[in-house]
This record gives sequence, structure tokens and C-alpha cells, in this order.
Amino acid sequence: FGPDYAPAVPMVLWMLPGAVFLGLTTVVSQYLAAVGFPAAQTGLWAGAWTATLAFGAAAIPRHGGTGAAMTMSAVYALLFAGIVILAIRHRPAPPPPASGALRG
Repeated sequence: FGPDYAPAVPMVLWMLPGAVFLGLTTVVSQYLAAVGFPAAQTGLWAGAWTATLAFGAAAIPRHGGTGAAMTMSAVYALLFAGIVILAIRHRPAPPPPASGALRG
């Protein structure tokens, strides 16, 4: 689009990791919803919202839109880590072996 859009490049570059982490987080969140939706999942999302407000309040006045993009990418990375840890801890137990199964 030309040089008029050059100031947007740093913002877009900072948003790209956030887009990846948010996509991954969504997949793992859907898994958790399918296996029982632990209450801690809601807590993680609420914590991410709070972190976005806090980090954004610090980064946006100094860095503008780029600060907002940095904030979102950092929060989405932290949220992804938390959701993955929750998913690992919340795995359902394996089903019991079928009766009459062959023994070797």
C-alpha cells in the first residue's frame, strides 16, 4: 500500500505471535470444554483480561498501537501456557480395559 502504511508494520509484526497463540489457545480451550470445562479455565481467561488491562495501561501510553500489540501477544502467550498446563492436568482417565480382552 505504499509508504503511508509503513508505521503500521511494527504493529502487525507484534500482533502476529499473538494471533498464533490465540489460535492455539482456542483449540486447547475447545478440548477442555469437551472433556469437562474446568472452572480454572474461566479463571485463566479472567486473569488474561486483567493482565491485558494492566500491561496495556503501562505499554500503550509509551508505545501507542505497538504497545497494544505487544501487550496482546504477551498475554496470549501467557494464556496459552496456562491453558496447556491446565489441559495436561485435566486429562480424563483412560478407559478400563474391556472385559474378556486377550491376555498375552
